[in-house]
Amino acid sequence: GSRGYPHDPPPTRIPEEPIYFRADADTTLLVRTPGGFWICNDDSVRRQLLDPLVRIPNPPEGRYDIWVGSYRSGVTVAGELGITSVD
Repeated sequence: GSRGYPHDPPPTRIPEEPIYFRADADTTLLVRTPGGFWICNDDSVRRQLLDPLVRIPNPPEGRYDIWVGSYRSGVTVAGELGITSVD
């Protein structure tokens, strides 16, 4: 699991993968799949970064709800939400 404080409501709904967020601060990602499953990430371990990255193998078609949050309560972080099929 991961910890964070997402904004409400989700700002983006996009049916693709992987999903990442790049920022100059520690952020989190929370994704709800079309099937209602929740996936979260705090830090991209493979890259040793504070930026979160969520991979969804064989993603089903449908609506994905994506929340970007800050690791610290009350902090809003500007950054880049990305969805790509290439690492």
